[in-house]
Amino acid sequence: MLAPALTTLPAAAGQLHDRWRRVAESDGAAVAVLIWAVSEATLQPIAPDLALGLLALGTRRRLPRLLLAAVAGMALGGICTVLAAEAAPVAATAVLLHLPLATPHGLTEAGAYLHSHGIAGGFVHQPWSGISFKVWAVDAGAAHLDPRSVIPWFVAGRAVRFAVVTAAAAAIAALLDRAHLLRTAFPVVATIGLAFFTLILSRVASS
Repeated sequence: MLAPALTTLPAAAGQLHDRWRRVAESDGAAVAVLIWAVSEATLQPIAPDLALGLLALGTRRRLPRLLLAAVAGMALGGICTVLAAEAAPVAATAVLLHLPLATPHGLTEAGAYLHSHGIAGGFVHQPWSGISFKVWAVDAGAAHLDPRSVIPWFVAGRAVRFAVVTAAAAAIAALLDRAHLLRTAFPVVATIGLAFFTLILSRVASS
């Protein structure tokens, strides 16, 4: 009983990885990442870093396209959030504070950081701050900070984090591939990645 299982499990893991590779290299993956990034910059709480990291386990050849889709979606959604907050600050703030991972404390902290460090310093720091991007974007819009300054800096700051996460996942995948372990270890590595992301998200939610 044990011997057949030991030979079947690696084969099943390899087939699962092959299916995931086809998904990751499809046009649909790029569209899904784009939509995910737009929605995260406007309403939903899960950053596209998760999608990029998991897709990097399936493909490295198509990662530039997936990264570009994430940056484009984040930019589009972020522009909408900043401009909406500038046009209707009270309504935008009220909506924001009903969204997951957005708190009054985070809004106060983001506003104070932008005030003390400026637009460039604030939006370069934001991706590593543990405070949702939407909080910073709504604060900047509600404070009527110049969108022509805000938008390039938040796009640059978030693009750097997307690139770092994607490169790290791709490097892990490349190392496993060289050791001929990627296909057989794929379910385990993907599960560890999901667990790590969930841990980070839970820490952000409890802060």
